Amino acid sequence: MLLQNNNFYPLFSEEYVSYLYDEENGRRYLISKQYRSLDKLVLNREGKIILDNCNGKNTIADIIKKLGEIYPEVPYETLNNDVNNLLFTCWRIGIIQWLNLDINLSSPYHDLFNNTIDNYTCSILSGENLIKIFSQTNNLKCKNKYIPAFVFNENTLRDYSFYNIEQYCAITHIDKLVMLFGISRKNSKSLTVEINFYYLDEEHLDKKESLSNFIQWAIEVFSKFSNTRFNSIEATALKNDIHSQKIIEGFGFKKVGELKSEIFEENENNFLDLCIYRKNIKYDKAFKTN
Repeated sequence: MLLQNNNFYPLFSEEYVSYLYDEENGRRYLISKQYRSLDKLVLNREGKIILDNCNGKNTIADIIKKLGEIYPEVPYETLNNDVNNLLFTCWRIGIIQWLNLDINLSSPYHDLFNNTIDNYTCSILSGENLIKIFSQTNNLKCKNKYIPAFVFNENTLRDYSFYNIEQYCAITHIDKLVMLFGISRKNSKSLTVEINFYYLDEEHLDKKESLSNFIQWAIEVFSKFSNTRFNSIEATALKNDIHSQKIIEGFGFKKVGELKSEIFEENENNFLDLCIYRKNIKYDKAFKTN
């Protein structure tokens, strides 16, 4: 994740970690407060130096320069990659924050994770922002009844997001939530992605073309992180959930089949049928995954 933005200053604080231990050989071990379930982050001497220079006063370029003074034999490109990749990882797990001169941007990765068109913004969610958005949907209607309750668990959301198991996206209009959806890989070898519609404000269904364009953009971002060019997208709904089926069909999905007695409904002690919908993904000719 290569960036050179002199408006941003990474800031590390021990307040962001639940565990920190430095060995005499220069290694550092950390566990993020936000992601306690993740394995501890292990930094070598170079990584510790990078983190020590995340004091809110150095830009990315400053840190690369300082590292070059310590390791003059290492090529600039290697140092550049090491610094950028470590800062991106540390930001994702919440152990560094970004101080910036541009008050409209929260991080140097803003353009990668946000897309704005005509007062509508699609954002790829992570960390506290992800938890905040999902907590808002608890009292909102229009959830797909097929989606199991465990996906709304805070630890599940954090882990799925961090490991790119599912990419959670929110579309807002003037700070009001319009749509919340998730994109995930069907399996490790599949070229099909699955979409879950977690929430949709039906007052904005007249903007379906714009919403569809945001879904396409989110798939392209997911493709780049997965290093895979997917060819189709799949959606599911219970056979008795007509409302969710109409929403899925409204986004251009075609029903391709049913799975009989696929979902067990504990409250009713009954098995339910599942409808499968699919449509092709169309990439721009210039699109590349890396």
